[in-house]
Amino acid sequence: MILASSAKNGMLQGLANTINAGASTARLTLLADALVVAVFDMPKPIEQSISNGTLTVSPPQQVLATETATPTVAKLVNGDNVEIATFAIGTDLILDSATVYQGGLVNITALSISI
Repeated sequence: MILASSAKNGMLQGLANTINAGASTARLTLLADALVVAVFDMPKPIEQSISNGTLTVSPPQQVLATETATPTVAKLVNGDNVEIATFAIGTDLILDSATVYQGGLVNITALSISI
């Protein structure tokens, strides 16, 4: 099966609507094993754009790292605290630095979802 871009975009809009659900904003938690390294409050709406089967996420504000570590995954929950996705850091999600340092700024430089 090969989906048309319009079908992919419709599916991604449904995903964006699920992420945007809830009274609170979505949260993205960076983890190094079980250690929470940083937590981002994501913009609402989450989508910066949806085009050609790719949802580009609006960049969140920088946050301070709570630990010194090299995070490997990020978990996204919506405003109802329902887990939506797990991202691999370095491939799905790009940070400005592979290692973050406690008290230092953490910045997401790229995050998109493609189908």
